[in-house]
Amino acid sequence: MSSGIGVFERVQHNDLREFCIAVIALGLALGIGSLVALHLLPTGLSPIRNPVSQYGISKYSLGYRLQTLSFGVAAIASAIGLIALPFRSYSLFTFTLLFAVARLAIGWFPMDKPDTTRTSTGRTHGLLAITAFFSAIFAADKAGNLTVDVGGSQSFLHFSAGVQLLLWIGLVGMFLSRRLKMNMFGVVERIFYLGMIGWLIEMAWLISAR
Repeated sequence: MSSGIGVFERVQHNDLREFCIAVIALGLALGIGSLVALHLLPTGLSPIRNPVSQYGISKYSLGYRLQTLSFGVAAIASAIGLIALPFRSYSLFTFTLLFAVARLAIGWFPMDKPDTTRTSTGRTHGLLAITAFFSAIFAADKAGNLTVDVGGSQSFLHFSAGVQLLLWIGLVGMFLSRRLKMNMFGVVERIFYLGMIGWLIEMAWLISAR
């Protein structure tokens, strides 16, 4: 991380932060709304057992794609908003942008149907999912390290710690669920999603720092 005046601050684009925060909020609202709708619709999928990606191969696949695009757009706005800050973290920018690209793309590479032959599309889906998961983990860690730049806020510190805990519980839970053949992948992935949403809220909080 290096200190200095953000790129857009130099040219007096002081409204950029507010615009990015608004886009993050809109992306989160659409993404969360899509997830809630998918869980309420008669998809026949279990939030305990089935991954969120399985909505993408159901007849409600447009809802899944709206969710991935919405979170991707929120992440793009987060990355752009970082440029306007008077402090910078290039690693946080990189991981946030990587997450955004993965989420924007994954809706066009659906997972393979369960118990079918593995396809190149399915493998790409898996790679994009892993990229998004680890990018969010690393980005949340980097965001938490910027507490001093938001006035040493204890509220920010506690919120960031909670976000990281949810992400790690979700990630480790997904790995163990697959490894030990536990029929609970869906619930631990949704814990990760909760952490992911928390991280995007954290990014808006960070961008609002003066």
